Amino acid sequence: MPVAMILALRPLFSATIAASLVLSSAGLVHAQTAEERAGARAAAEAGADAFDAGRYEEAIELFRRAEAVVHATPHLLYIARAQTKLGRLVEARESYLAIINEAVPSRANPVLVQTRKEAEQELDQLEPRIPQITVVVQGGKTDGLQVFMDEREVPSALVGIPRPVNPGTHEFYATAVGSESSRNTVTIKEGGQETVILTLRPSQAAAAPAAGESAPAQATAGTPDSGPSGRQIIAYSSLGVGAIGVGVGALFFAQANGLSNDADRTFAACNPGCTEAQRKDIRVLDEDAGSARTLSFVGFGVGVVGIATGVTLLLIGDSSSKATSAELKPGVQPWVGLGSAGLSGRF
Repeated sequence: MPVAMILALRPLFSATIAASLVLSSAGLVHAQTAEERAGARAAAEAGADAFDAGRYEEAIELFRRAEAVVHATPHLLYIARAQTKLGRLVEARESYLAIINEAVPSRANPVLVQTRKEAEQELDQLEPRIPQITVVVQGGKTDGLQVFMDEREVPSALVGIPRPVNPGTHEFYATAVGSESSRNTVTIKEGGQETVILTLRPSQAAAAPAAGESAPAQATAGTPDSGPSGRQIIAYSSLGVGAIGVGVGALFFAQANGLSNDADRTFAACNPGCTEAQRKDIRVLDEDAGSARTLSFVGFGVGVVGIATGVTLLLIGDSSSKATSAELKPGVQPWVGLGSAGLSGRF
């Protein structure tokens, strides 16, 4: 029976629903109370009113409530019609098929027979209206491939073959291990056929480590002599060490001369009759003078090497920048030995 005719016979709807609740499934009806059957009938009648008023979302909800209490194929039929009105053609197709695939007993009630006939007729009209989209993924490896339509994953078995979708605008994208596609938006009309091509490219998350690895390599290649600024820092540091060394050497040299003079004056005052205590004082002064003189030589040595190193680095310029880091990396190492001192380095 066409939809227009059913709406024209709207006064008979309540009777049809009531009959379907009684006759559709005898075993199920016996499991329901009278109050539950009455409630299901009231929900179905409210659903029919909502459908007639164009409130299709409300109609679907009310018929589903009625169906949850008592199964009746008219509930499914009106759900399918409301889904069709809302453009949910794929869902409507499944609702029609649920009616058609329901087993028909040998002594089927008239409601079930009529509902199935109407579902078959309306499904025949619906099928050509359902659009189809084929999703094709290309480029890159497909390990861990996932395809998404409207943020919901498409089963992998349906990738690459035409699949029914509702008319309207849909967004597609794909991801795989280390790669992803851009988002592709497609608007398809009723009965349309579209192919969506998703091209996998290295994802930003995968490209970031590669970029991060190249930076240290460039930094390592550029550090043979630390550049002009690094060389200048070392040169000025060496000059500073040299200046301090000269100052320390001068200080100990003056101290050594003072101690040596004290020893000479003490010896001159008591000679030739110096006592043992005076001789001991003279020896101590001479030993202290010798130690101070050694330290002064160390200070002067460090100072001379530091100044020479600093001047040399400043005069070298950029010529050493072509050397490798391992062979020509600038460095200064001060050393002190017994009675000697200096700086060792490689520039």
